[in-house]
Amino acid sequence: MSDPHLLHLKALFDLSQKQVVDVGAGTGAFACAMAAEGAKVMALEPNPHETTAIDGVTWHAGTAETLPLADTSVDLVCFIFSLHHVPLSEHQQALNEALRVLRPEGRLHIVEPEVHGAMTEVLKFVEDETHVRQATAKNINDFADRSTITRLYDVTYEVTRRFRDFEGFVDRVTGVSPERRAKLPTVRREMQEAFFAFAEQEDGDLILRQPCTAWHFQSG
Repeated sequence: MSDPHLLHLKALFDLSQKQVVDVGAGTGAFACAMAAEGAKVMALEPNPHETTAIDGVTWHAGTAETLPLADTSVDLVCFIFSLHHVPLSEHQQALNEALRVLRPEGRLHIVEPEVHGAMTEVLKFVEDETHVRQATAKNINDFADRSTITRLYDVTYEVTRRFRDFEGFVDRVTGVSPERRAKLPTVRREMQEAFFAFAEQEDGDLILRQPCTAWHFQSG
């Protein structure tokens, strides 16, 4: 199944031979998807642990607030479900850093989950991100209004997450977060009930739907 994040980005920007930094790359799945389209991708994490390997992807340690890149050195900066994990007080700095490293007419692409959605309703038992997601969307829009960057596009669309069973869901959402794992024992029963209430069956899998918003900007 095609990645909707990649489909939206490809409709706006030709990735072939572009220098890209994926900020908060996680396991590197999206970095690898961009590399498969011909991009040269720096996958950035504070403490990178390379779990995927593909030509065109290199792993580096760093944070959104202090990108380890020279001025005007990349064509695209991506935040895919990662900006809301940056402290709210550092959003301005993180977005300024993105502008600093972008070449003239470079692109900034940000995708953030919406406050509501099936995935959110189940996840909130171990992490309620309502406030931080609302604040992140506001900070993105405020930054666009104040800065010299040009807003080219914003759209809301839906992504789906597929799981074989509830245990697969638990492994995925707690594997990246010790804080979530610590909360799980006390909420496991309620979380499982919510999972089966919101999940849909499709081709033998259980899926959770999640709306998200993408913003796409061009530097001066």
